[in-house]
Amino acid sequence: MRDRTNAFLILIALRFIIATVILVTGTLVAGLRVEAVYWLAAAAYFSTVVFLILLLLRRFRASLAGIYLATAVLIDTALVHVTGGVDSILVMLYPINAIAASLLISPQVSILFSLLASALYAAAVGLAVFGGGFLPGHFLAAPPRDTTYLFSVLYFHITVICIIGFLGSYVAEQVRRKERDMRALEERLRHGDRLSAIGKLAAATAHEIRNPLASISGCVEALQQSLPLDATQEKLFALVMKEVSRLNTIINGMLEYARFRPLQTALTDLPELLDAVIELVRAGKECPSSVSIQRQACALPRIWCDPAQIKQVFFNLLVNAVEAVAADGRIDVHCSVQAAKNTVEVAVTDNGAGMDEERQRHLFEPFASGKTKGVGLGLAISAAIVREHGGRISGKGVPGRGSTFTVALPVDARQAVRR
Repeated sequence: MRDRTNAFLILIALRFIIATVILVTGTLVAGLRVEAVYWLAAAAYFSTVVFLILLLLRRFRASLAGIYLATAVLIDTALVHVTGGVDSILVMLYPINAIAASLLISPQVSILFSLLASALYAAAVGLAVFGGGFLPGHFLAAPPRDTTYLFSVLYFHITVICIIGFLGSYVAEQVRRKERDMRALEERLRHGDRLSAIGKLAAATAHEIRNPLASISGCVEALQQSLPLDATQEKLFALVMKEVSRLNTIINGMLEYARFRPLQTALTDLPELLDAVIELVRAGKECPSSVSIQRQACALPRIWCDPAQIKQVFFNLLVNAVEAVAADGRIDVHCSVQAAKNTVEVAVTDNGAGMDEERQRHLFEPFASGKTKGVGLGLAISAAIVREHGGRISGKGVPGRGSTFTVALPVDARQAVRR
């Protein structure tokens, strides 16, 4: 919003300067004989002051910019008419409004202003030449022009106005796209810094907790074996050991997430690796036999990656998918090649509970688990592994309609290792 406000201020200042130049030039050329020039200059001053006041009152809106630019186009059309019509040099005021529209409102509106300016310019010239006195004449005397000349100049000016408008629209769109990409990059960098700090803190905390936790576990086991316990006490000891085991799992996950392991790349058959992971998940006790896990047949090139770490990524994704679906759920694994990007993509889709937007925003952050029994480190570890390979991982879903996680890996991750 601040950038647009500054651009609006620049436009207002430019219009103020233009009105002053026209007023001074009109005085020098025509003396005080042509009142139309002064009325139009006064209109330009008045509109500039009004919109400047609204801007200072923090009333900037895209609609306000649109009204101001539409007013400017009308004033410019009148100025073009009274300063020579088809021969007026002020016709080049039109592209300024189109460029301003692309910056203040949108690239699409810039095109509309180019077309509007072209239509008004053609109408003013046409009515002045063929309107039979419908419009008052302009004050700059010009020799008679034949029809061929008039249409040639008119065509040339309209073409220039439209070309500048379209170019301004294209440039503005590219600038906005770059700004969006920069903001996204800054957000990813901030996110990466935050995750790095969390990782370091997690590693330090885990190391401090691990030894006392091992001592507690050993003492509880010794007491459990040495004391005569009734059924209630046995349940309590079992509960303590279960929670100790859970804490140990969390600590191991934190250390795994924080630990940097250099990639051990090897030429890998990705479909074969996926089939091995699918069989491993199917054999697990958490996967009911009624859950269907299918991999789409596809031809993929062999890729350079760390097979052990990539296997962990897809194991985490498939286990999460199994936990998300019902007893008769379905999980599909789709593979594709993105030749233009020199990457392969693997999508894991389930028909489970899905995810809301809030969950998707924190999907790969540590401890951001959407499961009641989850620790929240599986996806964070997977994302870290994929990033180390120079790839991308993303997830999307709709509540009640399932989720899709997509992993894009470069064909040769050795380049990421060299970087």
